[in-house]
Amino acid sequence: MKKTVYHIIMLVAVTFLFVNVANAQSVINPAASDDDVEIGVVEHLDDYLPDSILLINEAGEQVWLADLIDKPTILNFVYYRCPGICSPLMEGVAGVMDKSDLVVGEDYQVLTISFDPSETIDLGIRKKKNYLQLMNNPVKVEEAKKDGYFLFPTVQVL
Repeated sequence: MKKTVYHIIMLVAVTFLFVNVANAQSVINPAASDDDVEIGVVEHLDDYLPDSILLINEAGEQVWLADLIDKPTILNFVYYRCPGICSPLMEGVAGVMDKSDLVVGEDYQVLTISFDPSETIDLGIRKKKNYLQLMNNPVKVEEAKKDGYFLFPTVQVL
């Protein structure tokens, strides 16, 4: 009798398992196939950025990207609210700036540009302060305060 009850319970459990697995497979995305997905990186090697990119600086003024670039420049394209990839990227740049023998503003500059036109200037200023706090060298912090730009796109750019 115990064996019969055990076998019935096992049969019911296995049946539910297979039914749930079949349902899960159909819910994932029944219409999508591997051919429908277009994910990748399109490289534009040897291309130049257009001169006509209009941005908004920390003071709320419109500035042309071409007018800002007058020395070797690190361009960070990020979402200021992105915790996944963007924050570690900006932390890494702050770490390199802190340890480098090069002088920000003289030898190079860093332009951090948000992809999102809905992100505010206040958010960008807070992010800049956060990343400056990661730097240990007070001289480097002062250089980055005046020569590290956090910028915002205008709607025309997008």
